[in-house]
Amino acid sequence: MVLAISNRLRTLFRSDSLRGRILQGGGVLTLGSFTENLLRFIRNMILARLLAPDAFGLMATIMATAATAEAFAEVGLTQSIIQNKRGADKEFLNIIWWLASLRAIALYMVAYFATPFISNFLNIHESTTIMRTAFTVILFRGFTSPNIYLLQKELRFTKWVLLTQGASCLGVLVAIVSAFYLRNVWALVLGYISEAFLTFAFSYIFYPLIPRFKFNSSHATEIIGFSKKVFGLPILMVIYYQADNFVIGKVLSIGTLGLYFLARNLAELPNTIFSKISPVLLPAFSLMQDDKVKLKKTLLKLTEIVATFGLPFFIFFIVFSRPILSLIYSPTYSTVSIPFSIFSIFVFLYLLSALIMNVVFATGDPDKHRTASMVRTISFLIVLYPATKYFGLIGAASTTLLSMSLCMAIQIHYLKKLININIPEYLASFTQGIKYSFIVLIPGILFNTFMSLRELSFVGIGVFFCVIAWCFGIAGIVRQKNESPQLS
Repeated sequence: MVLAISNRLRTLFRSDSLRGRILQGGGVLTLGSFTENLLRFIRNMILARLLAPDAFGLMATIMATAATAEAFAEVGLTQSIIQNKRGADKEFLNIIWWLASLRAIALYMVAYFATPFISNFLNIHESTTIMRTAFTVILFRGFTSPNIYLLQKELRFTKWVLLTQGASCLGVLVAIVSAFYLRNVWALVLGYISEAFLTFAFSYIFYPLIPRFKFNSSHATEIIGFSKKVFGLPILMVIYYQADNFVIGKVLSIGTLGLYFLARNLAELPNTIFSKISPVLLPAFSLMQDDKVKLKKTLLKLTEIVATFGLPFFIFFIVFSRPILSLIYSPTYSTVSIPFSIFSIFVFLYLLSALIMNVVFATGDPDKHRTASMVRTISFLIVLYPATKYFGLIGAASTTLLSMSLCMAIQIHYLKKLININIPEYLASFTQGIKYSFIVLIPGILFNTFMSLRELSFVGIGVFFCVIAWCFGIAGIVRQKNESPQLS
């Protein structure tokens, strides 16, 4: 059986079929993303012991401000290249370059002049120069050659990984080396800028684009039409994802924000890896956009895989939250174990939501996702401030989870209209994951209740049972494959 599976996988990896190209791309993205995030994980372990929580709090504010500025002028330029059947045309890419570069200049100017107001709002007056320097990432991202996005469109993910994640890994190394010499927030800023600059530089070294003052009106019309459907989604997303940084920094403190930032960063590690792998989904789903039955089967299978491996992992994060935070960062960070656990549930829902979002974008109806995002963001904003004021970090994390749950409910409702998925059918995809998660949950509760061990021993036990659950998950997927060969 193992030999048959091995031969099947080898055949698929060598195949030039859609399934083979998706499998190849997914494998490359998984490897590249794992390497990059392993380095980020090591960076955070080192820097948490070298830098005060205030440094991470300030960096969280910088990243939140840059993301917010970019989102308010985001009109789906990258997605339009991938989704549009003429996205590879030189005239199409020329228009994208001009729109992206002019947008970057305008955004940097806004961020530059808004910096003193942000510093005053958060009572960090000495940070103006640091923030203005960090905001140069907006310019580097905006001027990046759009030709690199053809690598996603054409499923050439090996080159995409070498370019983008290679730049990210080098940026992470810059941050680590800088931290040993600087011992302050500048180490984080230098790493942040380096990643954006290297991506920008590599894009022109390997995939240059020379802009021209000639515009194709047909392409412009298509880009504008797609942008109208996308407009507002990035704004809703960034407000939802970054507003808590500003509220916590203002209501609580920058130091508390630093604790929150690193705890959330660790909880979101699976999502960070998935976000680097997910570029394979949009082009793959786009190729199926006219076959709703195939889209439905693919989404249900991917959801089952995420649940099978995700649920045991997040149960591990929740049950062993305190020793995990103490071991990876320091005992100081174990004080945010409850918000960390809440974020673990949130990230699992977010991964599922991202799958649905890619299906919606692939079918050319991103405006349908806007309603779910709007409900999520509005409910989040209404509850966030009072929840943070009265319940601290637990209130902030709970608000994120509540709003994500509302978003998921609306998305699942839309799935029935888009690809004819009903709720029982969707929920059935979680059966295996729920079953295997008990392999981690029950021993975890018993060990936490009756044993007193060192952090390393606790985490080692959790990893052991999580791996066992994953082995059962792999066996279950293989068994399903053998029982339903007609679906292969």
